[in-house]
Amino acid sequence: MLALALALTASVAWGGASVFGGQAARTNTAFTVAWWFSFMALPGMLALAFIASGTEAFSIDSLLIGLVAGAAAVTGATFLFFGFAKAPASSVVPTSGLMSALLPVAAANVRGEHLSS
Repeated sequence: MLALALALTASVAWGGASVFGGQAARTNTAFTVAWWFSFMALPGMLALAFIASGTEAFSIDSLLIGLVAGAAAVTGATFLFFGFAKAPASSVVPTSGLMSALLPVAAANVRGEHLSS
């Protein structure tokens, strides 16, 4: 049930960010919009991190992985908002959705992982 709630929350957050971020990207730079997008998401992400960690302490490894993942998310958001500023959303949204699914699968394949059935 927690996974469902988190998935729905993420869907609403990304959907809202796409609508409002697309409008903002037409009047501001994509980097500025992505920075504010990430800044506004930070309190929620920190709260979820502390809730999900329970009593476990954060390790340096997990913090570094989180830092790399966060940097990748900001980079992806910057490209998304750049696309919204330059092209119609009807072409940007499906392309970004495809790439957000394809890139992790390709990276896992390069690392030697195999798709399970």
